[in-house]
Amino acid sequence: MSNYRVGTTSAGILFVCLGLGLLLQLFFDFSVVSQLLNWWPLLLILIGGEILWGVKRTKSSEASHENGKIRYDILSIFIVILFSFATLFLYAFQESGVVTFAHQTLASQSYSIQSTPVEQDIPDQVEEVMIVGSEVAALQLETTDSDRMLIHSNWRNIFAESETQARALIENTIQTSIEGQTMYITLNNVQNKLFFHPPARGQISIAIPHHLSVNGDMVNSDTTIKVDAIQQDWHIKSRSISARVNNQEDVNVHANAFHGHIHENETFWSDINEQQTRAIRQLPEASNTLYLETNSGSITAEVFDR
Repeated sequence: MSNYRVGTTSAGILFVCLGLGLLLQLFFDFSVVSQLLNWWPLLLILIGGEILWGVKRTKSSEASHENGKIRYDILSIFIVILFSFATLFLYAFQESGVVTFAHQTLASQSYSIQSTPVEQDIPDQVEEVMIVGSEVAALQLETTDSDRMLIHSNWRNIFAESETQARALIENTIQTSIEGQTMYITLNNVQNKLFFHPPARGQISIAIPHHLSVNGDMVNSDTTIKVDAIQQDWHIKSRSISARVNNQEDVNVHANAFHGHIHENETFWSDINEQQTRAIRQLPEASNTLYLETNSGSITAEVFDR
């Protein structure tokens, strides 16, 4: 009876399965690496089964007085040791959470998600809207004649294993609450799980009833403002600001760019200082003011015709 070499059959089965998996991956939505992370314990079963089968064959050979032995040549020993250590390492990684982390890394992909528009009822006692911004989202504010507030957002670079999971990640990016006469809108970051993923980027649009005053603190975000008419003052702080005001509405605009820059627009500003860090649009019939403030960014302003 010929000698039996442990490891050769196991390696052959492994390579056949690996080759078939890589081939299937070309035609189907199938991840070989993910399957290996899930089914790696079969390597132990395969090698252990081959050893037991070799022992059984050896005992059968001894019983029939045949010279059959289990032999381990260098290649077989290397394969057995390699497989054994690989499975032990995989087990250790799985217990420590590394395998789960790796699975999420390999399975995740980038999604662009558009949220479902939300209409927020405004209780009668609310007179002011307070907005705290997010450093990853650009904010667009505009006025509306409606008594309801409309909020929606668009996001990109959302890394998740599925679109459903990506939508779940943006669920809490916009939170509202009411305390007394103030409605608070908090804009939260979307946190990608892995440091080497590019940061999530979003654009949040909020249409605010024109009878409400607004205070916005978005020092790490870029803000775009479109004002038809306001019945209360607005105070907006942002990294950079681009404002458009309806030419048919009487709205004063005061701008301050402490270490930044205000773009000169002779048809808009009534007065702008030499350093272009302070500017005023003052209309004789206007009773409400849009206050714009940036620390080191830029402020642009212009009128539009409805």
